[in-house]
Amino acid sequence: RCLDLFAGSGALGLEALSRGAGLCQFVEQLAPACKQLTLQIETLGANTAQIDNAEAIGWLNRQPHQQFDIVFIDPPYYQGLATSACTLLIERNWLSSNALIYLEMAIDEQTPEILQNWQLHREKTAGQVCYRLYRQRE
Repeated sequence: RCLDLFAGSGALGLEALSRGAGLCQFVEQLAPACKQLTLQIETLGANTAQIDNAEAIGWLNRQPHQQFDIVFIDPPYYQGLATSACTLLIERNWLSSNALIYLEMAIDEQTPEILQNWQLHREKTAGQVCYRLYRQRE
């Protein structure tokens, strides 16, 4: 079960589906992006995908109806959204016990302090972007 927050084009979640994910929940605020994502999903025949046209932080504030094994977080840079998203994932119990969390941020953005509860599995940089993969500690 995957969650693609700030989905945009949905590239991360679509890749997960193509590699066998049982479900991918996409959350994207911009209606045109949701429309394009819907077309992509229909083209791929991915009937285990769900799209919510919603603001990601507001979406995370609601009561979870399921937990996710993989979460992709690729928010707009320099808005503090990564910290808010990570905090809510933990506080609202959105994560399964051994969840993987992929976080993409600008290289000069401060890493959210809440992440001290997660184990860094991998980290790479490309240009001005830093990619990190965390595992939630049990």
